[in-house]
Amino acid sequence: MNGPPEVAMWIPERPARREHFSAMAMGFAGLCMIRDALERAGIAVGECSSATVNRHKVILCSIQSVPEWFRFSEARAKWPAGDYTVIIGGPAVLNVSPWLHLFDVAVFGRADQIVASVVGAALAGNRLPHPAVLYADEFDPDGAWRIEQTGPYPHDYKLLDGRIVAERTTGCQLGCSFCAYSWHRKHEGGRQSESGVGGDLFGGAEYTMLDGKATDSAAYRGGFTHFGLDGMSERLRHLANKAITRERFREWLAAICGMDRNPGVVRIYCVVGIPTETEADWQEFADDVMAVDEDAGAGPLWGFRLQLNHFRPFPATPAQTWPVELHDYRRTGIPTLRRCFGTAPAAKQAVFTGRRIWVNVDYGVESLPVVLSQAAALRASVDDAPMMRVLAREWPLSGQRATPWVARLAAYAKEYLVGDLPTRYLSTYAAAAGMAKLNAAKVNRYAPALETAVP
Repeated sequence: MNGPPEVAMWIPERPARREHFSAMAMGFAGLCMIRDALERAGIAVGECSSATVNRHKVILCSIQSVPEWFRFSEARAKWPAGDYTVIIGGPAVLNVSPWLHLFDVAVFGRADQIVASVVGAALAGNRLPHPAVLYADEFDPDGAWRIEQTGPYPHDYKLLDGRIVAERTTGCQLGCSFCAYSWHRKHEGGRQSESGVGGDLFGGAEYTMLDGKATDSAAYRGGFTHFGLDGMSERLRHLANKAITRERFREWLAAICGMDRNPGVVRIYCVVGIPTETEADWQEFADDVMAVDEDAGAGPLWGFRLQLNHFRPFPATPAQTWPVELHDYRRTGIPTLRRCFGTAPAAKQAVFTGRRIWVNVDYGVESLPVVLSQAAALRASVDDAPMMRVLAREWPLSGQRATPWVARLAAYAKEYLVGDLPTRYLSTYAAAAGMAKLNAAKVNRYAPALETAVP
């Protein structure tokens, strides 16, 4: 009688509602790609829950985002004991320093071409020497590991919910200083907005205002369409290496309003809390929107949902040393924008309604305690592991229990030097000297108050 597969993907409890499960399947797309790669190499892969991990020899775990470290920490503490090897991977496997007790093996970056060798070695009780593979008991903060690079996965593969997807491009062509996707995944294939997996899973690609097709009707598939602005002012966007000028932003807004089609709703992603940001930068955004609205001719009303994303200092990016601004945009974002627009709309999320344009702030703006907890996850050291276990038990931080954590976690919001980062062991496809030079050039010109103005 055949037993369970030796290798299994750890999948948290599946949601009962279909739409929730579909969203969950999106989050495990990378792990399903790994399953496909293993099965093509002749290694059967099953699924397990926290209660059944001890039925297998190798457990594959995916950490897709920084908050998932906290959820994984809590779940991992409840796993039954057993003789199994825990292998983790995913885009958020970067700072492993405070999480070494959670896993046996970590793979940095793309694993599709090496995972069969990693798993094969684990099943045989061996280790695979590789610069992208870390064994927890060999960790050294002054060691050297590399974020593995591969091109787009060459095969169609199946998600948890049965959808078949393909990956047509990796990385992003823009290279924004704060963006892990740009600096941890070398760009290959078409534009980032042409990624087959992204389009299939999100129901619409993210475009950029620097994209020549940004205002084509074909770019709109119905519902929300996504664009990255990433900085409230031209100065901040240049600091972040995203060269969207005020003129280009206004041209884009005007082109959207002038499209020969029924009006829609467009989502604008904007990173806030970029170092040295002031209310004057927010005022520039409001002035640009109001200027386009004033000049627009007669026509229908277009909606823009503004998604405010607090800056986070991802390792192995040009912005990895930047400080995290101690502003709670969940509390202050809407009032600040209303003040800049000179309006007081009645609708809860609304900040402006003009002749041709309305602007709302999207739900989901994260609070300062949540942002600081993620900064800690990106910058905590081995010595901080006990504190991070406690933080994981109390996460997500909200209400009164969040208050004492703000002062405690503010230490991770400071500006760092590269040599002091707990992730100094990690490198990517871009040379560290080149990233430092890019950061220094931008900071010297657009934010000279930062310590990193001098390389």
